[in-house]
Amino acid sequence: MARVLLHIGAHKTGTSFLQRTLEANRRKLAEAEIHYPDLGPNAGHHILVAPWIDVPEIPAHYFGKGGPNGLWDRVVQTGAERNGTLILSAEPFSRGAPQRVNMADLAKRLSTFEDVRVLYVARRQPEFLQSLWLQVAKTAARPPAFDNFVANALASGMASGVWLDHAAVLDHVLQGFRPAQVTVWDYDTVREAPGGLLRAFLALADAPELAAELEPVEVRQANVSPDPLGFYAAARITRPMRPAPDLVASATHALKARDHRRNTILTRKQYESVLDVFAPSNARLTRMVREFQPEFRFAPEDVRPALRYREELANPDWVRLARAVAKIGQ
Repeated sequence: MARVLLHIGAHKTGTSFLQRTLEANRRKLAEAEIHYPDLGPNAGHHILVAPWIDVPEIPAHYFGKGGPNGLWDRVVQTGAERNGTLILSAEPFSRGAPQRVNMADLAKRLSTFEDVRVLYVARRQPEFLQSLWLQVAKTAARPPAFDNFVANALASGMASGVWLDHAAVLDHVLQGFRPAQVTVWDYDTVREAPGGLLRAFLALADAPELAAELEPVEVRQANVSPDPLGFYAAARITRPMRPAPDLVASATHALKARDHRRNTILTRKQYESVLDVFAPSNARLTRMVREFQPEFRFAPEDVRPALRYREELANPDWVRLARAVAKIGQ
């Protein structure tokens, strides 16, 4: 029986970790009839969104004969002829702007398979929004102003083209796929479950026991976000330019020396605003998902870790940061 598991994100929900792990263990997975194809320059399969989304960073020769559609034909034909599960994973499948995937067309391309499963992982919006900014800021030469980034996200429901409204993502997916074909997870819930994200993911391919047998990937390969306040403080020092990694590390160490709580770049007021804005759509998401996945539970708004908010940065912190910068400059 040929099955396909289509992992569509969201961004910043352990996608790079999963993709790097699957990439590093292709041979082991294939022995269990789980197929994770090598399709180009990414550990993931971002190349597959090319029929709908421009991917100028991917050279044309990676597509091979017939371009993006020819690549799709080969992937589907090869996968459908094999027993087991074909895994395709790329966060851009769930992007909202400036272009988005045509889900009806995508579903038609996958209709050859006897079973199709679409996986989407939702994350609480305050942490999700912060992680999206950190991703942009650590790669851009000039990181965007965080407060403007938050304000634009609250006004549009998106950040860097990524939907923060998870119910809107589900609406979009259901334009092509049936509810019975879709699985939605809450990121915080699944990563805290026994075996974490990897075991849960492999369980969808009927091989949860494989999680303990796969070769782990290094943390630096998993695209883990830097410490939020450490990066923010370092970026304040070097603005408008992006801070160097050694400065971020020193700033993080200096801040952790005074307070070991998890921290956030959001102010308390911003954090509450993000929760308030997305509370209705999160409630709608829960209602929608429970119609076909009764056990679904999105992280409740009133349960959160003890956080150190941005406004709690005090003079002693900045003194430590100044000393850290001075040491780097010596």
